[in-house]
Amino acid sequence: MYAFLQGSSPESIAQSFPVLSLEEVYGAMAYYLANQTEVDKYLQIQESDSAESSQQNSDANRSLHKKLEAAKPSPARK
Repeated sequence: MYAFLQGSSPESIAQSFPVLSLEEVYGAMAYYLANQTEVDKYLQIQESDSAESSQQNSDANRSLHKKLEAAKPSPARK
């Protein structure tokens, strides 16, 4: 639905997701348009849960994240 909401055509969405037929893309769009409030609410909850999980993982593995950041090459070292 994100691609649809950003203006992608059903054809381009189907090309980007080869496991979906064009009919399935249209079906998903029809379902979304018929249930937009509920789907938007669901997507908002999923985004919030994902952000919360990401923050919890970052907090739990702070030293690992610091080591990974320190190991990244700086633009000058590339």
